[in-house]
Amino acid sequence: MGKYVYKILTLVIYKCINHFEIILGGVEMARKTRLMQQVEERYRQPLERLLPEMINENGLSATAAELEVSKATLGYWLLKLGINVRRVALAPGETLEVKRAS
Repeated sequence: MGKYVYKILTLVIYKCINHFEIILGGVEMARKTRLMQQVEERYRQPLERLLPEMINENGLSATAAELEVSKATLGYWLLKLGINVRRVALAPGETLEVKRAS
């Protein structure tokens, strides 16, 4: 029975790695679609860096329009890549600082 359980676990892990996500150096990276790869090639940047910068600068709708994808597709990419979008309300005179984890 021990060998049987081992084979099942191996199959499940193999399927997860090959079909849902690629695990590199302990960091989970989402598998990218052909369209995601085309956008990365066009902008010569990984989406993980490109999308937050564009969204902060232009907003969600304008970013989707500039990338020539639907807002739903952009939202799916953000979810898939683990990019969180938050709204923050600031009173007059308040500032916001964003720090990137190194």
